[in-house]
Amino acid sequence: MQQPNPYEYQLKLLEERIAQNNALLLDPELGELAKLELEQLTQEFQELQAAAAQLDVEDTTADPATVQITNCIIEIRQGAGGDEAKIWGSDLLRMYMRFLERTTLKVELIDELVIKIKGRTELDVPVEGGDAVTTLFSAYELFRFESGVHRVQRVPSTESQGRVHTSTASVAVIPEVKKTAIEIKDTDLEWTFMRAGGAGGQNVNKVNSAARLTHIPTGIAVSSRQERSKPKIVKLH
Repeated sequence: MQQPNPYEYQLKLLEERIAQNNALLLDPELGELAKLELEQLTQEFQELQAAAAQLDVEDTTADPATVQITNCIIEIRQGAGGDEAKIWGSDLLRMYMRFLERTTLKVELIDELVIKIKGRTELDVPVEGGDAVTTLFSAYELFRFESGVHRVQRVPSTESQGRVHTSTASVAVIPEVKKTAIEIKDTDLEWTFMRAGGAGGQNVNKVNSAARLTHIPTGIAVSSRQERSKPKIVKLH
C-alpha cells in the first residue's frame, strides 16, 4: 500500500493560494500585489512538486512520519512603497532575527534579505483552559505560514511632512529538500555573464562581474553580483 506523500498537504494549500491570487490579478488596487505574490507561490509550488514526485518514485514504502521537512529558506522582497518598502523589508528580517535569538535554531545569511534557518526548537504553546504545553517545532513548521505579502501603514523616518505611507514586502518560505531529491542536468542549465550595476567603480561597468544561472525547464534563475571575477562567480555556484 502506497503511503501518503508528506508534501501533499502543502501542495494543496499552495494551489488554493495561487487560485486566490489569480482571481485578484485584474483588481485595480490589489493586482500588482497579487502578481508579486503569485511569482513566489509558483516557484515554491514547482519546487515542492518536484520533491513530491521524487519521493513517490524513490520512497513510496517509507514511513511518512520519518520523512520530514526541517530546514527552510526565507526570502524577503520589497514591494510597493519605494525606499520605505525596502526599509520595511529590512524591519521584517530584523524581527525574524530577534525572534530566532530566543530559540535554539541556527541561522545562515545567504543574501541581503535571504536567510536559511536550520534545526528544531522547543516552544511553549498556550492551550485553552490549561497550562502551556512545550512542543518541538522544526524551522519550516515554525515559519511556513509567514509566506505572503506583509503590509504596514506608518509615517516613515524618510517622510518630512508627516504623511502616512503604505508599504509592502513579500515573504517566501521555501522548504529545503534533501540533496538527492532533485536531479539537475548540466544540459538544463544556462549561464549568462553580464556587467553588474550599482557601486563598485569602473570595474562593474566594464567587466562581466555578475552572473545569472537559469534552470531552463522551470525558468528558475539565481544571480550573483558580489564577486569581482568570473572564475569566483562560477565557483560560488
